[in-house]
Amino acid sequence: MNSKNDQQAIIDVKGLHKSFNDIKAVKNLTLKIQPGTIFGFLGPNGSGKTVSLRLLCGLLMPDGGEGFCLGLNLITETKLIQEQVGYMPQQFSLYKHLTVYENLDFIGRIYGLKERKKKLQEIIEIFSLKERQHQLAHTLSGGWQQRVSLATAILHSPRILFLDEPTSGIDPQSRILIWDFIQKLVKKGTTVVVSTHHMDEAERCHELAYMVNGKILTHGTVDEVISSAGLFTWRIIGKKLAELVPRLKAYPGLVQVIEKGNEIRISTLDPQLIKKIVTELQPEYEVRETETSLEDVFTFKIKNEEK
Repeated sequence: MNSKNDQQAIIDVKGLHKSFNDIKAVKNLTLKIQPGTIFGFLGPNGSGKTVSLRLLCGLLMPDGGEGFCLGLNLITETKLIQEQVGYMPQQFSLYKHLTVYENLDFIGRIYGLKERKKKLQEIIEIFSLKERQHQLAHTLSGGWQQRVSLATAILHSPRILFLDEPTSGIDPQSRILIWDFIQKLVKKGTTVVVSTHHMDEAERCHELAYMVNGKILTHGTVDEVISSAGLFTWRIIGKKLAELVPRLKAYPGLVQVIEKGNEIRISTLDPQLIKKIVTELQPEYEVRETETSLEDVFTFKIKNEEK
């Protein structure tokens, strides 16, 4: 375990675990997150993403393990950590019967912001909230509520921003705005830790971890995660693809068959197998080699985990 003065990782944890009513929500959470990067948690509902985020920012006390966030001990210095991080929960948690401006002002007062009114106007401008600042929070659409939540989370200029599925269930325009803002924050040196369901958002992360049943199955850069699976992938194009799927699944060497719209993606750990498949499918079907995607890898890994 690194010392408290470690300047490499802004978050450094080892063996964190957490249970609720004897159900293990997070098991052996061990990772390092570098400053000024985007670290993503990807995984299905109930995989432990939210609990992991809350453990890393000191909002939850682990049952065991050790770690540092911002060089501060996650067990004994949580108050100091919380003063320097921002946290945006998945569900809208601001005061629904206050206006947008009143919510921002309230959070600003809690953090004791200097030049608070000036800062509020800057945030309102950044998130295009001027026309909605006097609107009651509960009357906002989901996308606008997420904008307000993110605005309150970064009011005090946190060194680390924790975002729990910030774009879940919102419109494409708000989703783009939120991710554009995340990228701008990171360019200025902020570290962002985010959970997401979206593969394209996972690909925006410098590093990511895929969680299932409370544990990390794999983590690293996108390229490292993809290469670690050792998959070789092809696309099959042609007519009556649905009828072809059972036939493909009968091949013992094919570890994955995924029907996606106008194509089928097949993956194998043995590239020699494809020669036999191509011979049998041509000329009725076109078979093309393609790059293995994150979705291919994670579908493969979760199937293996279930086995």
